[in-house]
Amino acid sequence: STNFTQKFKKDGHKLTVDFSASTNRDNDDATISDTRFDTGVATIDRTLNNQKQTRSLLQADYVLPIGKKSQFEAGYRGDFTDLTTDYRVDHFSNNVWMNDPNFTNIFEYKEQINALYAQFGSKISKFSYMVGMRFEDSNIGIDFLRTEQFNTKKYHNFFPSVFLSYEFAQDNSISLSYSKRINRPRGRFLNPFNGLSSNINVFEGNPDLNPSYTNSFDLGYLKRWDKLTLNTSAYFNKTDDSFQFIKKATGNVIDGNPVYANTPVNLATEYRFGFEFTLNYTPYKWWKLNGNFNFFRNELDGSYTYIDQNNTEVFTDLSNTAYSWFTRVSSKVSLPYGIDWQTNATYNAPQNTSQGRSEGILSANLALSKDILKDKATIALNVNDVFNSRKRITDTSIPLLLNSHSEMQWRERQ
Repeated sequence: STNFTQKFKKDGHKLTVDFSASTNRDNDDATISDTRFDTGVATIDRTLNNQKQTRSLLQADYVLPIGKKSQFEAGYRGDFTDLTTDYRVDHFSNNVWMNDPNFTNIFEYKEQINALYAQFGSKISKFSYMVGMRFEDSNIGIDFLRTEQFNTKKYHNFFPSVFLSYEFAQDNSISLSYSKRINRPRGRFLNPFNGLSSNINVFEGNPDLNPSYTNSFDLGYLKRWDKLTLNTSAYFNKTDDSFQFIKKATGNVIDGNPVYANTPVNLATEYRFGFEFTLNYTPYKWWKLNGNFNFFRNELDGSYTYIDQNNTEVFTDLSNTAYSWFTRVSSKVSLPYGIDWQTNATYNAPQNTSQGRSEGILSANLALSKDILKDKATIALNVNDVFNSRKRITDTSIPLLLNSHSEMQWRERQ
């Protein structure tokens, strides 16, 4: 990474340019065991998922103070990602691993996002405001190298934002904000090539999947004490073209059991109402605590219709209302010799979905770190998922079609 800063004569008037590039490799192997309850016969499969990701980021920011209490900002951000995924599935039969070409492919995902932004902020007595606009142009390429299939997606959008704040005192303020956001589907969600979850459950991406857009409104309150800071807010989010995962029959049958595909589609409008509060507490100079709690009501309004293997139209009502919550707690302790000890834990409560239920997920991480070379580098030791509990458990229920239970754990610790 590299950085350039040009300061002008006026205090705060500057131009900064940042560039960074990184390459990551990730090799994930998994073994899938399926056992039929009626016969006790087990089948064993393995998946091999090798990924290489190259990412470059170029950002330029211009800041111009106007008077004593106003400021204009403008800038550019370019985010460029190249992800190659080599995926294959092998079946264990007669003591030999046999490759399944139906689940083997090389997928290349290229993403180029160029954005321009401008914003203006000012303070009048105890009242502050900021208004901004961001323009994004996205160019995405999806290539399947073994089948020589190629697809592109292009879209551009404007994203406005408004922030208002009133300060009752230096330690006491209220705020109101609006923003529009984009949620782009991950590369895996756009890959129509099948991925194996079990011998009767496959994942199938959707190359026609589009981003979802969220209009977000937030009313917040901030209060500071000597060692404690409280930040609370009530919010409302409306998301259009929300992508949801649906299960549908593929028409294939294994050992008398139908095979189902889990696929993402744009099919719903999603409304979320909620509140959250965040506490920052510093009991001692060497110890910092942070806690966050978020409770929400989620409403989904949508349906999906498809033609099954029997050329029959299948209608699925995905409208659903659910309540849930999540919480995060973190601790940072400064030890002797400049060593930091960090602990964090997250819990996502159970939630009903349009086609079933997701159980709660608990995870905790530990980290020790130390800055070296005059704070230009850092040595870190991380232990993720301390209790080996980061497991997604879901139950799917489709009347007259399917009742299933699945468990998936991310990178189980050995």
